[in-house]
Amino acid sequence: MAREESAGSARNNGAIAREESGTSESGGSRVGNKKGRGATRNLKLAKLFTKEGFPIIWKKGRPVGKYSTVFKSECTALVRRISIVPLQVKDWREVPYQNKRKLFDYILERFIVEGQETLFWRQMNRSYKNYRSSLKKK
Repeated sequence: MAREESAGSARNNGAIAREESGTSESGGSRVGNKKGRGATRNLKLAKLFTKEGFPIIWKKGRPVGKYSTVFKSECTALVRRISIVPLQVKDWREVPYQNKRKLFDYILERFIVEGQETLFWRQMNRSYKNYRSSLKKK
């Protein structure tokens, strides 16, 4: 019985030593947190891209339909471009109109949103707010 207890404590001491050294039983070592997924680059849009653009359907001020997720991802990717929308700008309304127009022209090349410009600006505002809040969380 004493032999079993000493064998069990030796195993536990080994586990404690491995935890303190940062290695696991599988042999790998990890310092810090696991690296998560990065921000989207919207590669799906590059594969799907056609000359005529994708139609975006709006319902209650939100994009819906087959290409709505690609549209929202593209809006978020555009907002993250620091050269167009600098991080020093605290509010979407403070972004210069010329920069906003560049974003709108870029979206018009890929999506059909004509006649829905105000809804597009609302979506860009939401994307910008979400992006800035995610920076503050980190």
